Amino acid sequence: MRNGILHASYFDPDAKNLAYVNVTAGTSRTVDSGTNSGWHSSIAITASGVPAISYYDKEELKYGSFGTPAWSVNTLDQARSVPEGFSLAADASGAMHATWVDTLQQHLRYARQNGTNWQIISVAGGATADTSLKLSSNGYPRVTFYNSVSNVLRYCAFLKRNVDSTWKTETVDTGGGFDNSLAIANDDWSWISYGAGGNLKCAYQNTNGWNLLTVDNTTGGTFLAPRLPWHPTARLRSPTAA
Repeated sequence: MRNGILHASYFDPDAKNLAYVNVTAGTSRTVDSGTNSGWHSSIAITASGVPAISYYDKEELKYGSFGTPAWSVNTLDQARSVPEGFSLAADASGAMHATWVDTLQQHLRYARQNGTNWQIISVAGGATADTSLKLSSNGYPRVTFYNSVSNVLRYCAFLKRNVDSTWKTETVDTGGGFDNSLAIANDDWSWISYGAGGNLKCAYQNTNGWNLLTVDNTTGGTFLAPRLPWHPTARLRSPTAA
């Protein structure tokens, strides 16, 4: 939600297209169409209220942005394998940031918009699924991702201003991490909700590192972690720029 307006994107398997919905206004538009156009979509809204969507289409990672009166769609990256776990975020200037997993190389990929172009790098190895991207108050990306092979949740923090500068990668939990969702509190510390076995867990930072909590124990069965909003009671500060 942005400026009191709720937005959504999804793949319509019947019409086989990517749809955008302004839930508040009750209107919808087709962004892109095709057999696989719109899988794994992630939506972000700029401060001025303009929606943008990243998604998978055949062998490409695509990016669509809304401009009056229609959507503009471009290829963000040529996928070497089926990309997964897209996450999109808009910074204060309106520029977009995106993360996803290259499942063939098992790399976490990060892209930052620069005008009409994108700067794209591989940030970390050992990524297989489920990325979540948020920006700190100074516009630096923070990313979580999951390694399903080793069942590990990891976290990447961008610490310098240049896109190819220092990233800090650390392990949060060695016993789970699927369907992770990252949030950043008003004071810039990170919080993560995720699944671990049959449990809903939460991880949060402080000066001692990561603290793990079991929020709910489902004692078996299938579990999908809910999305986590920023936590208003956090009182700690995240890593600062070097």
